[in-house]
Amino acid sequence: MDCLADCAVAIEVSSVLLIETLKQGGKIIFCGNGGSAADCQHIAAELVVQYQKNRQALAALALTTDTSILTA
Repeated sequence: MDCLADCAVAIEVSSVLLIETLKQGGKIIFCGNGGSAADCQHIAAELVVQYQKNRQALAALALTTDTSILTA
């Protein structure tokens, strides 16, 4: 089985939800643990900052950024 083909509908539905959330003034919140926590921080940063294209920041937040409080 082709994993990407199997997940295509779920990916499309998720993409639409994310786009609609941003269009309506919402914020995308990422969470994860271990290595996934680092991935969440990276993805949120990519949405918030401007890299090569001058654009407005997209509202995003990684819940894993305050590890001192999370692990207390």
